Amino acid sequence: MLSSPVHYRDARTEGVQERFNQTVSAEELYDKTGIQELTGKRARVIHIVGGGTKDGFLSQMTADACGIPVAAGPEEATAIGNLMMQLIALGEVKDLGHARAIVADSFALKHYSPIADREAWEAAYAKFCTLN
Repeated sequence: MLSSPVHYRDARTEGVQERFNQTVSAEELYDKTGIQELTGKRARVIHIVGGGTKDGFLSQMTADACGIPVAAGPEEATAIGNLMMQLIALGEVKDLGHARAIVADSFALKHYSPIADREAWEAAYAKFCTLN
């Protein structure tokens, strides 16, 4: 019974992923988002950055609700991005590609894979839609 984050939901998390799906459904994520139309590529992973990455439960629910993997981190993305831009301006870092490589080599990401039980998430979303 407790093999899925769906079973651990409480007042703090109830409706979070349903609201997420309501904003960006799995179909929209794959087929209708502007970035995918511009690039012609399907999203294969969701990258979550910043303080929200500290919440592994939210990252896992995001992977589960969207049905694709999540890569979370770094936690201090804003400060790191600011620092990289300053280093580029000072000539200490060559360009954006170099900055990205430095960040990728310096900070470990946490990876979350979707659970197999998509039916539970679809049922929770269907129930949520009836509450509006």
